[in-house]
Amino acid sequence: MADRPEETITDYQDIHTGCYRRQDAASDFTLSNPPETRRRAWKPWAALTLLTFFLWAPMPANPMGPQDHTAAQGADKPAHSAADRPSVTHTQPHIRIQSTIVNAPVTVMDASGNFVEDLKKSDFEIIDNGVAQRIQRFGLAEEPVSLVIVVQNNEAIAPLLDQIRPLGPIFSNLIVGANGKAAVIFFADQVKVAQGFSRHQAVLAKTLSGLEPEGSKVRLNDALMQAITLLASRPVAERRVVIALSEGFDQGSSSRPQDVIHAAMAAGVAIYGLQFSAMQALLHRQDQPKGQNPLDTAMARPTPGEEAPSITITQDYYDTPDIPVIPIVTESGDVIRSVATKSVLEAYAGYTGGVNYSHWSKKALQKQLTQVALEINSQYELAYVPTNLNQTGFHRLQIEVKLPAFKVRARSGYYNPSKKK
Repeated sequence: MADRPEETITDYQDIHTGCYRRQDAASDFTLSNPPETRRRAWKPWAALTLLTFFLWAPMPANPMGPQDHTAAQGADKPAHSAADRPSVTHTQPHIRIQSTIVNAPVTVMDASGNFVEDLKKSDFEIIDNGVAQRIQRFGLAEEPVSLVIVVQNNEAIAPLLDQIRPLGPIFSNLIVGANGKAAVIFFADQVKVAQGFSRHQAVLAKTLSGLEPEGSKVRLNDALMQAITLLASRPVAERRVVIALSEGFDQGSSSRPQDVIHAAMAAGVAIYGLQFSAMQALLHRQDQPKGQNPLDTAMARPTPGEEAPSITITQDYYDTPDIPVIPIVTESGDVIRSVATKSVLEAYAGYTGGVNYSHWSKKALQKQLTQVALEINSQYELAYVPTNLNQTGFHRLQIEVKLPAFKVRARSGYYNPSKKK
């Protein structure tokens, strides 16, 4: 019988997770472990369902057939001739090529700030380090969300914690949904995992309702590193999100800003910020001890020997070969340079494809959470195989829409490590 034609199958390695996906020569990229096709019950406006298929390579037939035991059974039995043996079909081996994929959740807004969900694959262009790339997967992002809620709980913002304690149902219903999971981290002098990943609304509500103030430091960087570590262990098919409620600066962490950016990009984590107002905390504070300057508490000033809080961004952190200056789309839709951000939280959001909301108030808080939920559930998921992986280090990622007046928010890039010798 005639031999089967040679088949080429490519195993694609995720730049973030190291997991592999498979693609044959005639099809676009598919997930190796795809989520079931679905629409979230809590997202009625989702207009696109992704269909994914497994490509299974056929098992080659044994060219030798069953092992012949006639010689062992007795030399007096005649051997079978070649004509008596059944014909065997020889299957050509597959040629396997390993490649690397890059996934990029993308948010598109119109001139009024509304999220746009009806674009086509041909409307997008991906540029990687100045080189145009071919989009190999496209659609509305419908994978479950893994969320880590990071909450600053030092004494300085104690008056604002009452506004956070009742937010459990909002996180559960609007962001996590029926198929996602949430974890919670509290931070001040210590970084504490208050709740591991759970999909139960009652568990999250109980965790946040038990929030209590303690300590004076603001170890934001260490808390974000812990959140990224938790998310890095989640399944590859889930979207990874951090929502941080904080004053937006760091005091007392051992982790540096560049450590947070590197880790978030490597794990494919998007960071969103809801930034406290120190003035709001000051106005809510009552019964200050006499003789104490309330600003000493509200601004978390360091004592002698402590590291001063990094309230502003310096070019030393964000204008290096590893972390270049990038344009960032702010909460208002304005585009600023990353060195002009007002807090480290705004910078982290800009580099990872999230957004930081800096106008804190009780009324604005729920509106901002709703806005974050709408954004997460209005995103597109794009994937491509870079053609320029010979370039190591930071790869600047630019995603553009070929239509006027639209603004795009996506992560700024990824790191392609040097090959080990």
